[in-house]
Formats: sequence, C-alpha cells, structure tokens
Amino acid sequence: MLRRILKAIDTISEYSGKLVAWLLVVLVAELMWDVTARYVFGIATKWSFDISYMIGATVVIFGASYVLLHRSHVRIDILYSRYSPKAKLLYDIILMSVFFVPAVSFLLRGSIDTTIYAVKVHEFSHTSFWQPPIYPLRIILSIGIALLLLQGIATLVRDVSAFLGHELPSEIAGRL
Repeated sequence: MLRRILKAIDTISEYSGKLVAWLLVVLVAELMWDVTARYVFGIATKWSFDISYMIGATVVIFGASYVLLHRSHVRIDILYSRYSPKAKLLYDIILMSVFFVPAVSFLLRGSIDTTIYAVKVHEFSHTSFWQPPIYPLRIILSIGIALLLLQGIATLVRDVSAFLGHELPSEIAGRL
C-alpha cells in the first residue's frame, strides 16, 4: 500500500513537472511577442507582464516537486560529499523533518487561506493596467505547494526506510 501511495505521488510530480516544462515555450513565445510588438511595431501590451509572472510562477512551483523527486536541488556540498551513505541519509532526514516539511506546511497553510479569500472576493491583480483575476493563479500555487509537500513527505519516508534498511526506491526517478 505504501509503495502504491509513493508511486502515485511520484507519478503526479513527474508528469506535472514535464507538463509545465512546456509552459516555458509559451513563456518565451509570449515574451518574444511582447518585445517585438513594443520595439518593432511600437505597440505596448497590457497583459504581458501578468502572463509572464503567472506562467513563471506555475513553472517554478510545479517544477519544485519534479526536481525534489529527482533529487536535483542544489546542495552546498562542502561536508555532505564526505559523509557516508548512512550519514547522508540521517542528515537528509533531519533537514527534511526539521526544516522542509514544517516550512512547506506553513507555506501551504498560508497559501490555502489566501486562496480561499481570493476566490471568495474574486481577487484581481493590481500590478498592471490589465488587472486580470488572480485567484486562478492562487489556486494553482496552492496545488503546487501541496504537491511539493507530498513529494517532500514521500522523500522523507524513503529516506527513513533506507536508513532503517528497508529500501523503497522511486520507480519513476530511477528510470532516468
């Protein structure tokens, strides 16, 4: 049962990460259009800034769980590389349980509160002239943070399991 839950979390992180990666193509095309419209045709776009930060935020938040699944976050490797595999696991377990899970849980709680408020009042962005609705982005960010937390817990469970001698490798991340 635990393996199926972990695999489901991994699969969601894997495919959502790959899916939002395509948004980078949309982001580049949108920014190319904005620059071309502005400097070649002299046409200012009201919507470009908002679209670019919305797409960028979506890519970052969903990409975070993908990167965590593949253990590709940047590490400060001064001491870590010298640790034994068991010590690395212990180090990862401590950092995940003391810092990562509580911090992301706190972030998720705040994000959910903000999202509920934004949906209730149909919040709009006030950062540009276009003023698009912002509550869809808040929903997307809450989902992405929840997925990051789930992937963090799955990683922690795998690390604890490996530390105790019961390997639960990721079937998804191992296919690279």
